[in-house]
Amino acid sequence: MELEPLTAQTRKRQKYANVMFGYIIGALGASFFATKGIVIKLALMEGVGVVTTLTWRMIIAVPIFALVGWLGYRDKKFKNPHFRVPPGAALKAAGVG
Repeated sequence: MELEPLTAQTRKRQKYANVMFGYIIGALGASFFATKGIVIKLALMEGVGVVTTLTWRMIIAVPIFALVGWLGYRDKKFKNPHFRVPPGAALKAAGVG
């Protein structure tokens, strides 16, 4: 399989694909954020406790945050093979969440 050379048209297509991917991710994020309150209210109406609801929210969210962090790290590592995460940065990031 031969790779296509990086021409101006190829770069333009790649940039367009990245922009469209960003729009799709943004729309999905807004949709999920908007439905979060509805899902929580429905769960509370069914008698699910507040702590249980928050626990399930974190069970669902933490792997997504970890995936986003790993993808960001992988991208930085690809662009700069000598990239290193500063000591303690992972603990600081975990403390924010």
